[in-house]
Amino acid sequence: MRPEEIALIMLRRWWVIALAALVAAGVGYAGTNSKPKTYTASARVMAVANPPDYWLDLYAKNRLASYKDLIGNWQFIHDALQTAGSPVEPGLAQSELALGHNPDTNTVQLVVTDTQPARSAEIVNALADGFVARNAADNQ
Repeated sequence: MRPEEIALIMLRRWWVIALAALVAAGVGYAGTNSKPKTYTASARVMAVANPPDYWLDLYAKNRLASYKDLIGNWQFIHDALQTAGSPVEPGLAQSELALGHNPDTNTVQLVVTDTQPARSAEIVNALADGFVARNAADNQ
């Protein structure tokens, strides 16, 4: 079949194409509208070598890699939420937590996605405060 013949067939059946697009838009809207809205809160914690030195910076990078595992630990989450006075269950907080580590910038990224914006911010703030307190205690 030549392209001109295909174009003529499509022009005669334009309503089929329009109906298919309308049905696809309706299905897409219904699928996304039925899902609950989620909110994301994030914090980035950083370790800085003081005084600036290559070996201290390398130590900070290695230490942050282990802190990523520590922050995701149930016991750490429980203690941080309890210290913050948060009523959030540690299991829920752990299931909504995502962690990332960037050794180039000496940072750990904490991201919490939840259906309640205040709860996601509360979890992130409690964990970031817990990390700062733990880091300060380790530095003593």
